[in-house]
Amino acid sequence: MKVRLLLGPLLAIALLLSGCGYDAVKEQKVKKELAQMALDYVKEKYGMKEAKLAEVKLSHGGYNGPIPDFKHEVRDSGVVTLEYNGVSFGVLAGPSWNRFSDEIKNVLSDNYQTEQIKADIQEQLIDKHKVTDEYYLYTYRVSSEQDFGGIDYFTLEQKYDGNLETFLKGNKLGLELEVFFIGNEAGGEHYFEKNKALFHQLASRFSNAESEISLYVSKEDRYMDERMKDILDPKNPMAIDPIIYGPAYNYCKITGETHNSEYVERIRKEHPKSNMETLEVKENRFSFVDIGKGISLASMFENSDFFTVDDVIYSVRLLEDSDPFTGADYASIDPDKDDQYEYKLLNNSIYNVSYAKKSYDGKEVDWSDPIAIKLNRSEVPESADCLFLVNKRTDDSSDILFLEDLSEPYFLASGDSFIAPARTDTDFMIVYRMKK
Repeated sequence: MKVRLLLGPLLAIALLLSGCGYDAVKEQKVKKELAQMALDYVKEKYGMKEAKLAEVKLSHGGYNGPIPDFKHEVRDSGVVTLEYNGVSFGVLAGPSWNRFSDEIKNVLSDNYQTEQIKADIQEQLIDKHKVTDEYYLYTYRVSSEQDFGGIDYFTLEQKYDGNLETFLKGNKLGLELEVFFIGNEAGGEHYFEKNKALFHQLASRFSNAESEISLYVSKEDRYMDERMKDILDPKNPMAIDPIIYGPAYNYCKITGETHNSEYVERIRKEHPKSNMETLEVKENRFSFVDIGKGISLASMFENSDFFTVDDVIYSVRLLEDSDPFTGADYASIDPDKDDQYEYKLLNNSIYNVSYAKKSYDGKEVDWSDPIAIKLNRSEVPESADCLFLVNKRTDDSSDILFLEDLSEPYFLASGDSFIAPARTDTDFMIVYRMKK
């Protein structure tokens, strides 16, 4: 009986160990094959007869990073790290998905020339057509048609010989770019036109690939300040911020995408209602229009600018006894600091703002698309510690709702003004806080 009881667990352990041994052998076999493929590849592409193998890591990934796989199996693709003349670089080897053709096939690519390609793009395109002398490159990558490891890796046919124009136009390479230029108030329209020209210069070079290009002209007093650096920090969980790319920080922005024509054709066949184009451009000048009493408004919606009061719908009415704002407990905005401050209405005006159109370029406006409100400093008492927008609840309750998803003062200082995003189609008032 004891013997039988022991046989079951021992057999299970033996099977498990034999399985692990099989996987280990297969893993070493795949690594050896990929290493040889990589060495043969760089010898053919660059003539690197003396390249040395440093490491092989098997992986299964996609365009946005590794894909979790809970099956215990050996991957058939990976990254081979090689060294040549003191330089370490990677070679991607194994099956890869091509997003344009929707095919999976063996593809080899490497990042040996990546830094030189980036440097030449920056010098010959960005520096040559730059908007202002000072700028900050937040995102800068070159991408290809491979989904797995396609960023900054180039195939055998994509060998760079120093001719940037031929290299870009002759290969299906795209660009992921995000640039913040520093500007000043006097050059608003000039910056917008140069920004637009630079965008189209870049887009024309990457018209046969998948590119994401974003160009901003930042205000001098906000350019790369501590808050912006914090938000641009990829480790910051609050990095996606609706204000940082808006009128509080920038005079204008132009963002857009280029798409490979084969890719567009395939997407349209699979999704007949798709409106994907080979070039998609979104631009905003963040032009403010005055609505009186030191307040002006600007669009934060793509491809929609306010140039006259006819571009925006707004109402301003005086507070009445029957309004839910009357007698509200504004200290509840910031309950933890109730004993330190008192809260007062900036004025007796109730505001409501909205876009003049229901849609722009086929995209409908909804409550999540705010309008920027700019308030002159002269309208704010010197004793004010900070400003808040206070909205009426959308369910018409008598309670007052402060947008609790912001953990800092709602208005941001910008030059001689304060700027905040106002929710559309909702009554709001402006409250200021002062020390007791």
